[in-house]
Amino acid sequence: MASVYYFKQCYLYWKEREVYMSKKPQFIFGNALRLLSRQVSIHVFFKEIYDDCQKNFQKISGFYFFGKPCLVIADMDLAENILKSEHFIDRAFQSYKSDPLSEHIFSLKGSKWKTLRAQLSPAFTSAKTKMMF
Repeated sequence: MASVYYFKQCYLYWKEREVYMSKKPQFIFGNALRLLSRQVSIHVFFKEIYDDCQKNFQKISGFYFFGKPCLVIADMDLAENILKSEHFIDRAFQSYKSDPLSEHIFSLKGSKWKTLRAQLSPAFTSAKTKMMF
């Protein structure tokens, strides 16, 4: 009985914050049952959420992976602003502490990430990117 109450409380997260959700979560699995049962791959799973968000003129959409709330950003300007902000400098990829070959911009954290990003940003201006293509 406690687990039912726990998941019901977890599944109120996006509703309380008035965030759009394309599908109602299922008990325990949230919105990820089709993903976990291998009916769809992860890129199809996210594409379906993204497409539904676009179809309903929403900038963001919430979903649940088990009891954990997750967010899909469908607006590119909003995604750019979020990724450039100071609040999201740490990434969830493999750590360079255990593997020195994984010390790259996607796995670095904190000041090391900021330094490397500042060094790489001038190489990817829109003019230089257009020239490369």
